[in-house]
Amino acid sequence: MYNKNVVSAGVLLVLILGTTMIVRLSLQAGSLAPITDIDSLTTQIYLEGKYVCLPHRDGTVTSSTTCEAGLKTEGGVYYGLDTHLVDEAVLKKLVVGKSITANGVLSPEKVLNEDHLMKKYDIHGIFSVTDSLHVL
Repeated sequence: MYNKNVVSAGVLLVLILGTTMIVRLSLQAGSLAPITDIDSLTTQIYLEGKYVCLPHRDGTVTSSTTCEAGLKTEGGVYYGLDTHLVDEAVLKKLVVGKSITANGVLSPEKVLNEDHLMKKYDIHGIFSVTDSLHVL
């Protein structure tokens, strides 16, 4: 009985130390990025601004047929706008240039994968409307 407990404790200790070593090596190699500040987290927020077509990072102009929906705050900050949870009746009221307010979740630009489709736009993040969207 005593030997089984000692062996079990030894195996558990080896597993814990091994897992710790793997995580530390992964962090050093850069395969796991530690979250070091609040900006890297997804946050529930309220935003208000204008419904716009997002500007491209490379300065190219968006045509009316390739407009990617966004929100521009009064301070000039752009956010990609995810409206897949918004009612169709509200979406029909959205017109470029109209003022809007919304509650939702913000995913900062720096948490997006390098190959994410929204990386080509000059945005500070993607704002996913979850609670409400009002066209003013």
